[in-house]
Amino acid sequence: MIAEAQLRSGKAASGRGAAYQLKQAITTAKAINPDAPILVRGDSMFGTKKVITTCIQRGAEFSLSISRNKRINAAIAAIDEAAWTRCTTRARSKTPTRGVDLRCQVAKPPTPAPGRAEH
Repeated sequence: MIAEAQLRSGKAASGRGAAYQLKQAITTAKAINPDAPILVRGDSMFGTKKVITTCIQRGAEFSLSISRNKRINAAIAAIDEAAWTRCTTRARSKTPTRGVDLRCQVAKPPTPAPGRAEH
């Protein structure tokens, strides 16, 4: 289902207006099936505070790439080593013989102090 689409000029950044479009898409999906789980995926152009906030406020799960910087590196370094979990998955491919093994580590970051919602 296509819930939201927009044509823009070639000079427009791909993430411009993403939070607004995401709100519209989630609203449409929830109108069709209020109990359906929603997963938002995007590259680093969509890993913005506005998009993340929209996902959290609308109850959508999300997997977004983010550009690393000093704050991000510090936040990652603050996660206890024991909190990390190794994961391996098989990436989907149009041809079964071209599967790619993805190796990653995931961890839930510490909860921010009350009144300090950093994301």
